Amino acid sequence: CDTGVADDDEVDRVADLDLISQRFVPMDAGRVVRIADMSGRSRNYDLKMSDGSQRSAIGIALSHRCDLMVAVAQGEGAAPELQRQALAFLASEEMHRWMTASLGGH
Repeated sequence: CDTGVADDDEVDRVADLDLISQRFVPMDAGRVVRIADMSGRSRNYDLKMSDGSQRSAIGIALSHRCDLMVAVAQGEGAAPELQRQALAFLASEEMHRWMTASLGGH
């Protein structure tokens, strides 16, 4: 609770990328992100799908007080573009309202 999302290992653990593919590899170090009233980290990954195709993914872990919110996106495009689109979606007014309501209105 006190440290929020402290490091990339935590993003790796909570993003559950293994539910998409057992073969995922971080592309680089994660980044600090802030969305709505939550802060945390995002990290880009390379995925090798069961059919042999390659995909990009982003794991985002955000905390607010003792609550944790996780978002994962995957696609065929380049990781930086996927990250840009995922963060823009999470920063939208609709998502801000949903996140606030999901966290009990705080």
